[in-house]
Amino acid sequence: MPVETLTPKDGHLYIGRETADNSKSIYFASKDFRQPSKVFDQIIKENPEYKISLEIYKDKYWQSFEQYNVN
Repeated sequence: MPVETLTPKDGHLYIGRETADNSKSIYFASKDFRQPSKVFDQIIKENPEYKISLEIYKDKYWQSFEQYNVN
């Protein structure tokens, strides 16, 4: 189940990514956490050669992404 299955029509939005210091952070916003959790769990299992961590949290008002807000 590739990350491409997380489509906007299913309630998932790719926000963007940051790359620095040999690390990449990828951001998604989703209406529900279940499908992204399954997709990324499978990606982690299929790629043991990479150190991958996953954080899923609720941020109803997008306060965590305020640094990316461009007025």
